[in-house]
Amino acid sequence: MIRKIDSNFLWGGSVSAHQSEGAKNSEYGMGKTIHDIQPVKKGKSSWNIAIDSYHNYENDFSLFKELGLKAYRFSVAWARIFPSGEGEINQEGVDFYHRFIDSCIKNGIQPIICTYHFDIPLNLVQKYGGWTNRKVVQAYSEYVAFLAKEYGDKVKIWIPMNEQNGCHMPSLLYSGLTTESENYAITKTTTIHNLLLANAHAVENLRKYVKDVQIGGMIQFCPFYPETDAPEDILAADQAESQYNYDVLDVMIRGTYPNRLLEKWKAEDALPQISDEDVFLLKNNTSDFVAFSYYFSKVMSHELGNCDLNDMVFTSFLTGKDPFPKNEYLKVTEWGWSIDPIGLRIAMNRLYDRYQKPLFIFESGVGFKEELNNQFTVEDNYRIAYFQQHLAQMKTAMEVDQVPCLGYLTWGPIDILSSSAEMRKRYGFIYVNRTDEDLLDLKRYKKKSFDWFSNVIKTNAKGIQVE
Repeated sequence: MIRKIDSNFLWGGSVSAHQSEGAKNSEYGMGKTIHDIQPVKKGKSSWNIAIDSYHNYENDFSLFKELGLKAYRFSVAWARIFPSGEGEINQEGVDFYHRFIDSCIKNGIQPIICTYHFDIPLNLVQKYGGWTNRKVVQAYSEYVAFLAKEYGDKVKIWIPMNEQNGCHMPSLLYSGLTTESENYAITKTTTIHNLLLANAHAVENLRKYVKDVQIGGMIQFCPFYPETDAPEDILAADQAESQYNYDVLDVMIRGTYPNRLLEKWKAEDALPQISDEDVFLLKNNTSDFVAFSYYFSKVMSHELGNCDLNDMVFTSFLTGKDPFPKNEYLKVTEWGWSIDPIGLRIAMNRLYDRYQKPLFIFESGVGFKEELNNQFTVEDNYRIAYFQQHLAQMKTAMEVDQVPCLGYLTWGPIDILSSSAEMRKRYGFIYVNRTDEDLLDLKRYKKKSFDWFSNVIKTNAKGIQVE
């Protein structure tokens, strides 16, 4: 297992299909997703073009090769393969991903597939009610089996679901349900359970059809710190961390629900239907490694009471409105996300101590408002500082704490639309010339951080000092 950054360590980047691809016109045969029916809010963008990686991927991969990326994790758009989510196949979409994967490999970059990144085909929501219905689980299982048979000879690392602890949120948000809705609790727990069944079906199909496959269960990890030294706050932070980070990860890695969670659902009269077949499926289809994204930490107070942490964190994740107490020791971004490099080391230690499986950092990064200067670049020293601090903590966790880690993928190595459809929130080492309102020419320009990160990869972070 990799406990020191060497030639086997996978430096790379991550994107999602709907935030990068574009090409949603009917000529490409792609069906609609839940994202496509949302009104475009003022100051934000539609998903129709994104950064048009559908037509620019060869140029982008050439830049990624120059950057030195060894791995690239992207999501496949379910509705680009199955426009209705089931039934008829869109051959144009199938062929596109073959070309996309081949170009990735040609540039010396290992492709990594995420089969679902919050973009459920609209037809499955309108016809069945989305993830509340087991028929959607079956449709997803058939979709992943198709992907495994179609691309499994080229792609050996997969994750079924992006950030499993937040997968249920987009479905609930777009369904019109609120926390005050009469059936909200049971709808939510049923959705969570069905998504975990879908994950297990994906693991089953990938193992069946892909030789030498490696599969990761992924969450968005958030450390929780107690607001004070009061035992009540310490207990609240501990419970928050268990609920947010481990409830679904226990199922994906250990194969069983925590008893605490099942009892909580029973007490709330929100226990979903869990059959003996479900128990068997979950137990026998666990993940090979722990994949996680890391962006921020939170402070927890007992005064927040018996709240739903997943709802609160992911709502703040999307809106920037943070209901949690402020951490006076940390700076925050313009979007209200705390910048906490040590939190990454904490995350790595806690995950490995709990599961004893190798880790893989699938998303890490920070967004800023940026514009090209007169030299057609961006002097983003702040991004360099951010990554330098976080990589130092990752390296310390590996070399000092002896936590095995397979790789580090930055979120958006090239600027893409944010999760709330903002182009102004830029993550990349590569600037894409467009705004929220104006597509401009979509040309790519290297930022100052491009050369810095390229050197980090080339030297395997030799210049990054352990803490």
